[in-house]
Amino acid sequence: MGKIDTSLILYPVLMVLVYALSGYPLLSGYLGDFVASIEVLLLFFLLFRLSLLLPNYGEVASKLVKGAGFALAFYLLPSEPYTSLEFQLPLALLAAGVTVASIAPELPEVPGFLTRGLGVALVFYALYLFSGQLVRGYIIAPAFLYAAAASVVVYALVVAERSGLIGSRFVERNAAGIILLFVLLGLYAGLRPYMLENYPQYVFYLEWGTIGFATLLAAMAVQNHLSAANLENYLVGEWKKHSMEISITGDEEFERVKGAVEDFVLRKKKGPLVTFLTYYGIKAMGNIEAVRELTEPIVEYEEECYSVFTPNWLIRKRERERLQRRLQLVKSAIEKIEEYMGGKR
Repeated sequence: MGKIDTSLILYPVLMVLVYALSGYPLLSGYLGDFVASIEVLLLFFLLFRLSLLLPNYGEVASKLVKGAGFALAFYLLPSEPYTSLEFQLPLALLAAGVTVASIAPELPEVPGFLTRGLGVALVFYALYLFSGQLVRGYIIAPAFLYAAAASVVVYALVVAERSGLIGSRFVERNAAGIILLFVLLGLYAGLRPYMLENYPQYVFYLEWGTIGFATLLAAMAVQNHLSAANLENYLVGEWKKHSMEISITGDEEFERVKGAVEDFVLRKKKGPLVTFLTYYGIKAMGNIEAVRELTEPIVEYEEECYSVFTPNWLIRKRERERLQRRLQLVKSAIEKIEEYMGGKR
């Protein structure tokens, strides 16, 4: 007989206890305004524990239940007489957005991107609602609203790219940069009316500063596009420095793995190398599980995407580090195979 999860008993007991204590005069002043939120939170914690028992997508369901509990608890919080701010809805949307975005990695690719976009949009919209209540919050509020709208559009386009409806992955590579541009555009939209009303003499500098910043970003994008060929030459030079670190011995057919190694380390093509490693791994180890463990780091290796706004020096630095990482993966795999083959000789 399995052990009983004590939380399935604890949370109902706490719910009854909180409700009972809220009726006492000494405690009602402290608990009375918060009873609804506490009860909802305890109820959803109970549902959270129950959702973990679901056979499929139990983790996703549990995150959704917990997030819904926090969102509803925040929404039921009192404001007066504690504060004049209407913070309940923004906090509820913030909790919902964080929850929705957090389950994206657990979902299939296309629904995952849509879910992440919705979550990010909810977070920005919550910040928009909250900032609108602050003193002079109307200055920064448009930035969050623009970011929320951009998040929906950007992630919808990413889904279109992933689905093959759009032939490139430009939006995916530059998602953060595009959203940031909309944030800056929103800041301009909120700041300009304020300055026009209070500091009209500085509006000229704001406008030309915005134009200058936009020009700088465009120049960075063009430079990165034109320097793509130089980056390839740079990586070839780095590969030549390190290529001798990989020593491959064996028959003539085994020597051909060098081409597959270069394809992976230099050009990030995994297919030929995985094929060679699988073939010689089975030949050397005779164990499918061992071969799977051997090739898994290379199969799961993911190429890093860069925004067009990423500085060229940072791309070179990251690409050099990634090349060395790929080199280490190959060295480790080949050394294991040669170790097994050497033991058989």
